[in-house]
Amino acid sequence: MTTSYKPFFAGALIIAADKFLLMQPDMNSSLYFGLSGAIGIFGAQYISPMLPNNQAQISTMLDTKTLETRVLEIGIGTGATLAINKLILNNDLRPNDILQKVGVILAADFVSEYIDDYMNLRPLSFLK
Repeated sequence: MTTSYKPFFAGALIIAADKFLLMQPDMNSSLYFGLSGAIGIFGAQYISPMLPNNQAQISTMLDTKTLETRVLEIGIGTGATLAINKLILNNDLRPNDILQKVGVILAADFVSEYIDDYMNLRPLSFLK
């Protein structure tokens, strides 16, 4: 079994995007955001094997198990981000802020998946 570096890369990408793209002035907020996204992606890697494989019913062109895993990673990362912002940082995010954070998590998940596949010499996993 190969080691997955995906949560680490995703966390680093989320921190960088929050700091430089979303112009977050508070470094602690960016660190919490990166940590929560990395935790979500890490947790989804353990939950996704329990999901049923619906490959035959949905599509023959796309690996639906991989797609389900990506949706789960983004969902858990977003949920952890919202919980940390509400409970620890006492921030009330506006709907526009939430959409930007979801976009950052989605982009970081996508890029970190390709980095992890490349580092572990695997074929890229979004398509069959």
